[in-house]
Amino acid sequence: MPRPHAPHAATTKTQVAPGQRSGESTYALKRRLESHRVADRWLGVDLVNNVPVLLYQVDPQRLPLSRADVREALDLSQTVPIPHTLPLELMDSREFAGLWLASPYAGSTDGIVTLGALLSSKDGGQMECCEARRAVKQLLTGLCRSHSLEVGHGQIRIDDVLIDRRGRTFVELFGLESFAFGSTRPDPRAEVRSVAEIGYELITGIPASANLDDGFRMRRDLSKAWRKWLRHGLGEPGFPSARAALSELPGPDGKPPRS
Repeated sequence: MPRPHAPHAATTKTQVAPGQRSGESTYALKRRLESHRVADRWLGVDLVNNVPVLLYQVDPQRLPLSRADVREALDLSQTVPIPHTLPLELMDSREFAGLWLASPYAGSTDGIVTLGALLSSKDGGQMECCEARRAVKQLLTGLCRSHSLEVGHGQIRIDDVLIDRRGRTFVELFGLESFAFGSTRPDPRAEVRSVAEIGYELITGIPASANLDDGFRMRRDLSKAWRKWLRHGLGEPGFPSARAALSELPGPDGKPPRS
């Protein structure tokens, strides 16, 4: 992919979502971060407000969107804030070649952490159920909101989710991939299933497969309520909605939710 030209700063007149600041802002690149599936990630700085930002250089082969497409996608997905997603700004700059997007920085001085990377750092490559539950609950809460707005994202993958030091999750580039491939309306069952897949992997340490018992054997302590929820979420037809999945999510103690 083409690299930004020196100097590593650019004045951009951004197309922004309602509620975000608009006008002229200047960003500078600091260092490259681990790449996203469809874009190069960069740590940048907003030189006007002196705050770090997350910058994306989109790979046009993996995310075939024009600048006009991105504007339309952001109009659809960011009219109303969606919890646990990162708002985006379209950067329009002569200094930065290609399609660039700016987003609030959800990392620390050490960099960003994806949910997949956090899982890899855990003993045995597994999370405690209460920790996995918090991530799953946040993702489902975001989907409840996006589905009520008729905004689709598509499959949520474990490495497309950032997590900050407070344990808050954020889905990156929300809605852009589904828009690029012509599916702007949500598929609630499929999107909720992808969150159930994340939950299964966080708890068992292995990706979901046709035989869920493979993972269950690795977590002998897994409660009946969790096994039931995961079987429902990963079976057919699955949960009909994010709200339905939330209503049956086991409690912090691993027991069935109170009715």
